[in-house]
Amino acid sequence: MPKIFKKSFFLFCLAIAVELLFLILVARHAGWSLSPYLNGNDTIEYTVLAKNLVLNHSYSKSSTAPFTPDFFRLPGYPFWLAFIYLIFGSLKPAIFLGMVIFAFSAPLMYLIMREVFSEKLAFWSALIFAVEPRMAFSAPFLLSEQIFFPLFLLSVFFAVKFFNYQEKKNYLFLSAILLGLSSLIRGIVLYLWLVFVVVFFIKLYKAYSLGKILKTLGLATLVFILIIFPWFIRNKLVLNAWQFSSSSGLVIYWGHLEILERYLGAPQELTYENLIKRADSLAGPNLETVEAANILTAEAFKEIKSHLGLYLRIYFSNLPLFFITDGYRGIASYIINVKPNYFNLGDSLIRFRFGEFSENIKKLSYGDLILPIFGRMLWFVLTMLSFFGIFLSYKNMSQKRFPVAFFALLIFYFAILTGPIGFEPRYRIPVNGFIIAFAMVSVFHILKSDFKMDSPKKT
Repeated sequence: MPKIFKKSFFLFCLAIAVELLFLILVARHAGWSLSPYLNGNDTIEYTVLAKNLVLNHSYSKSSTAPFTPDFFRLPGYPFWLAFIYLIFGSLKPAIFLGMVIFAFSAPLMYLIMREVFSEKLAFWSALIFAVEPRMAFSAPFLLSEQIFFPLFLLSVFFAVKFFNYQEKKNYLFLSAILLGLSSLIRGIVLYLWLVFVVVFFIKLYKAYSLGKILKTLGLATLVFILIIFPWFIRNKLVLNAWQFSSSSGLVIYWGHLEILERYLGAPQELTYENLIKRADSLAGPNLETVEAANILTAEAFKEIKSHLGLYLRIYFSNLPLFFITDGYRGIASYIINVKPNYFNLGDSLIRFRFGEFSENIKKLSYGDLILPIFGRMLWFVLTMLSFFGIFLSYKNMSQKRFPVAFFALLIFYFAILTGPIGFEPRYRIPVNGFIIAFAMVSVFHILKSDFKMDSPKKT
């Protein structure tokens, strides 16, 4: 059995084992029930959509007839759940099947990294990635990450293969197909293909004629468009809107505007409640129709525009939270009884409300503080090591600078798009592996162990 297969299989089994451990711990705390994995706004909407697809043949989140298809959340994950429901008559198997699919992320990370770094660094990076608590904890939840993450990493894998073997254009087209499919699951990667194309163009510029490069990248882009375009057509025919997803607009209202309202002085505990009342008065009870999304997006942009300077300060001051928010206290709350925390300490610091920060700290016991401080310090150290690792990799690996720059671009792409609006480590999961790998570069450098690729790899 080839060594690469043994290591990949070991990493897959390790990821499954850690996922199962969290599944057992969470189910035990819930009275041996899987209910925690079936709750939450996103999960409930996904399950309703899936059941309506099977039972009522309509892409609707309505619980009553006539099941009008007035909803345009991305179709990838609801159709996956619908397939599971059609086969098993229940969505509980999706928990376990999703865990299996999610676990492929660990060997994929190993395969990606061994195309750029040493075999040793690739394996250890993937091993740490496989046991990182937030990733393993996320796997059983009925959320789009279950199938998005492995598809996204597979797209990155073929992109890196194309960096190494530019004569094999199939790698480029496979990357385009998989990124297109990923876009139908999580819209955040819709614009990432432009990043792929720019990096590919720079890499190919000196090796091929301009005409050949444009033809190759043009065909790959056409493949990407053909994957996603039917969904645009569906939305135009059914909803009369050339829009990809309702969430792309609504996140401006429920994310960006919500944070701005807090900085404008609204009490943190009332901000969300006030936004709900405001949304109801503006757009009515169904807030995710095309009309409602347009109204709420326009309302959010109007207020952001009137406080643009403050908004930009908020946006960039919140950006570091993408790298240090850990979520480990949230994991603990699913496993043991944890006292609820009704305030955000990091938010108080960023808003320079040191008095508020001090008062809230006094309300917490040492036990309340240990896990948040440990988690944030851990990710702060990882981030600092990762940034230094990017510098070391780019400086010392002249033959691999393009994939190194590509990985760094992926990290900052997700950070810029999701960091300032969500203090949710779930949004960092797609790039956790790259952050860990670059951190390991720094560790290898400190230990005087070579992190550069051993020799050309074949997979």
